[in-house]
Amino acid sequence: MSALSPLAEAQQDEGSSVREPLDSDACVRVYPGAVEMMRIGLLAKATGVSVRAIRHYDGLGLLISAREDNRYRLFQAEDVERVRMIQLFLQAGFKLDEIRERVPCFRYGSTSLDAPAEEVRALYTLKIADVSAQIAVLQRLRDKLIAEVAHLDTQTHHGPIRLKT
Repeated sequence: MSALSPLAEAQQDEGSSVREPLDSDACVRVYPGAVEMMRIGLLAKATGVSVRAIRHYDGLGLLISAREDNRYRLFQAEDVERVRMIQLFLQAGFKLDEIRERVPCFRYGSTSLDAPAEEVRALYTLKIADVSAQIAVLQRLRDKLIAEVAHLDTQTHHGPIRLKT
């Protein structure tokens, strides 16, 4: 495991050296108050997520960007973890709208990544119920297809197929 932050790792991968303060060569700015900001390309590299996806997350309000004078999007270093959380929820089967509306740390433009365990547990329980309902629908479809195949197996002629209704 690397001792470098994801941001520093992404900068090293780009061939730039990690400097204090980080400069515009690496698309990172340090603003008054020591808020480290990065451009969208560096955030994409640090998270392994496409620039297009990050723009989409920003448009949905899952990320909140600032703008430079030239209109380039700037993100905070903490957004690396936010993007990773979004990816985790997507891999768990959540849709982006569900993440925005249901995940406590993404609701109402929240900037905190802390979510009470009971809220996340309730969210997962709801998703389990959704998945169970989808499984039931798919099982009924599977049973119907198996019955149709069995019906077709009983037909020995090569004429038109008569489907079981």
